[in-house]
Amino acid sequence: HSPPFCLFLQRVESLEGLCVVKQIRRYVIKTLKIPEDIRNIVFYDEKSSTGLRHKTTLKEVGCFVFKSRDNSPECITFRYKNHNYKNHRVVWFLLNGEIPDGLLIDHIDRNPFNNKIENLRLVNVKLNQRNRKMQSNNNTGHTGVKYVIERSGQVNVVAYWIDEKGNKRSKHFNIRKLGHDEAIKAAAKLREEKMKILIANGEGYTDTHGI
Repeated sequence: HSPPFCLFLQRVESLEGLCVVKQIRRYVIKTLKIPEDIRNIVFYDEKSSTGLRHKTTLKEVGCFVFKSRDNSPECITFRYKNHNYKNHRVVWFLLNGEIPDGLLIDHIDRNPFNNKIENLRLVNVKLNQRNRKMQSNNNTGHTGVKYVIERSGQVNVVAYWIDEKGNKRSKHFNIRKLGHDEAIKAAAKLREEKMKILIANGEGYTDTHGI
């Protein structure tokens, strides 16, 4: 049988198959350890569409998994000794060793089916959240830019970002003064400039964050 924490997988999408228990704004993560003898069964092959091949048959190893609610891509897994292991985690394990508790393997291009080693990085939860697609509730089509209704009832455009110290920042752009298109353009430009600074400073954001 699958370990108990697998019951949490459907409710935790962004943490790629790990059990996450919320405890007073903190997250405790328990990983399913990859057994050392898995090296006797599979090996990494960048030409494999799954990232792995069977050592004896040389066939590609893994099943493509899609989310049931919207059929969007989720990951590639394979079963070994009655446990399901995610291919990208096994790829990392084979080439870099055991994955420490509390750390995740992130797909840099956010394609869960691209398990080439150059597309994987070892990150904590915070950095994993810095490589996300645009949120579904975004209402402008620009990451970090939203319409807001001020207390006066005026609708403006606001750019949001995180500064170098980790503080949330924002700037409002007046649609009445600038015009709708110019307000959107100015807010998106500011947000982009702030993100470039964070990326240049090694804050863990990727070029595709929010796209």
